[in-house]
Amino acid sequence: MKKAILGLLLSSFFVAGAAHAEDRSAVVDINGVLSAPSEGDCTVLPSTTSIALEDSIDKLPIQDGAAAHINSTFTVTVGGDLVCIDKIQAGRVGIKFTGTVDNANGTVLANTDTSEGAAKGVGVGLYATDGSPLNINTYRPVINSAMPISLGLHMVQLNGQTPEAGNIHSALTIEVVRL
Repeated sequence: MKKAILGLLLSSFFVAGAAHAEDRSAVVDINGVLSAPSEGDCTVLPSTTSIALEDSIDKLPIQDGAAAHINSTFTVTVGGDLVCIDKIQAGRVGIKFTGTVDNANGTVLANTDTSEGAAKGVGVGLYATDGSPLNINTYRPVINSAMPISLGLHMVQLNGQTPEAGNIHSALTIEVVRL
């Protein structure tokens, strides 16, 4: 009899325990990133980050015309990780130039100096080292790992405008382009 009472008592505990049990859900938050194959980490390496230009109004080339001499030259190379270097060697990396363009033809950098002493009717042209003009919007050279790109800058007289002496300021951004 003691065994029967003990069995009955244990059974009632299990039934009571099951009646009072509560289910509790849990949430697992899952985050991640799916990446495309690496394009490589490329960095533009100009030979200088600041260029000072000086010239005289009577020596300014006309916008989009050849320059008899180049005031300032600089070189541009691109370096990076192994994937970038492989792409450069395969001819699949180039550069492009951007900046605020002029209000005449839109082919050279504008003078962004708006102070009282700012030059008028002038911009900054991008040139090959032989003095031939390069259009800031369309010049997209392919990078060659063995040879840096040599470029020049020169103040130019904007087409249809009369230059006035004064200060000039422009900024040129050089970006990596995947080909």
